[in-house]
Amino acid sequence: MKTTIRRALGGLTAATVLIALIAGCETNSDVQSSDTTSPSGVLAISPTAATVTNNVTFTASGGTGVYIWSLVETNLGTLSASGPWAIYTAMVNTNDTNFLSQNIVIVMDDKGDSASATVTQN
Repeated sequence: MKTTIRRALGGLTAATVLIALIAGCETNSDVQSSDTTSPSGVLAISPTAATVTNNVTFTASGGTGVYIWSLVETNLGTLSASGPWAIYTAMVNTNDTNFLSQNIVIVMDDKGDSASATVTQN
């Protein structure tokens, strides 16, 4: 009988500690679900590298304000951007069947921070 009472009290103590721990947890009310910046605020682009024959979609996240998209080599492809998304479309080189080239997609935020991705097209 003493063993049964000790086990019951031990279980009660563990349950009391668990309830106290849960009650002590707090949520961060500063983080809103509609917040579009990353917790660290660092501007990022995804994917950071892609191999394409036609097109690929890039997504920007983090940073502040409006995203500005650009290309390093505008003669290799086009970029159609809207907000945090940009679609890169590779241009086809009809004179060379072994055409392989690289381009760089850049996204910049209002603070002038930037992130880039490499596009290999063939």
